[in-house]
Amino acid sequence: MDIFFEHLSGERFCIEVGFFDTVLEIKEKIQKYQNIPAAAQTLIFNGEVLRDESNVLSSDLVHNSCIQLISSCPEKAATKAESSPPLSPAASRVQLLINIPTSKSQQFPLCMHSRGTIGELKENIYAVMETLSVQQLVLYSDGSELQDHSSLHQSGLLDGSEIDVGFMAGARGTSCFKKLKVMVVLPRCGGKKTAVEVNGSDKVRVLRMELDKLQKCLQFYLPKDGYYFIYKEHMMDEDRSFRWHHVGQGDTIDISPTSISTHWP
Repeated sequence: MDIFFEHLSGERFCIEVGFFDTVLEIKEKIQKYQNIPAAAQTLIFNGEVLRDESNVLSSDLVHNSCIQLISSCPEKAATKAESSPPLSPAASRVQLLINIPTSKSQQFPLCMHSRGTIGELKENIYAVMETLSVQQLVLYSDGSELQDHSSLHQSGLLDGSEIDVGFMAGARGTSCFKKLKVMVVLPRCGGKKTAVEVNGSDKVRVLRMELDKLQKCLQFYLPKDGYYFIYKEHMMDEDRSFRWHHVGQGDTIDISPTSISTHWP
């Protein structure tokens, strides 16, 4: 069957694969036909990084499936390096490690020019995740939010820097509202958390709406019979604001089923 592969640039190509071909064997075919080293490839399907040992069948790939292909920065040829002056730190390419908060550990490399902006970085991440809008993405490095207008170099991002992807609740408000990054413990994910940005004045039910939107993308499950939020061991009133509950920057909020008899899907 035929599988399509798409670069971040939007370029596509097609390769024929077998039902029991492993992801590593697919990468080797890409290396053969596209001259991209297998070790430099990251393949992403439906928001998940495909592991080398899995095969077409176990990865739910079907005829005409489209896989995102991300390749790490190519090595500069020796002859080119000799004939060209070295690039300054502000004029080089860097490979960033993007951490996506899903039920499985997800990290993929993304290569960009250091003069590229954080806004452009968001667009490249969106091209991989697809299910979220660029406006919903919030990027963090070492716990600090990255600003769209700043370049990678201005933001202190170097080769190998890790970027954490968070999600913003609704549209950004005016500057008079205090922005909060709250950490929500994802159900059935071994204590894994995801960052969601809200206004301090938002009512807590906004968080419920955002989790409903993110549930499919992040591959976690909410209790079928209902749930409520727990902050500092107390149930939150969803008709009250985060500010009313004294939620602070980076605070953790837990999800609890409405009863102990609640069944998870």
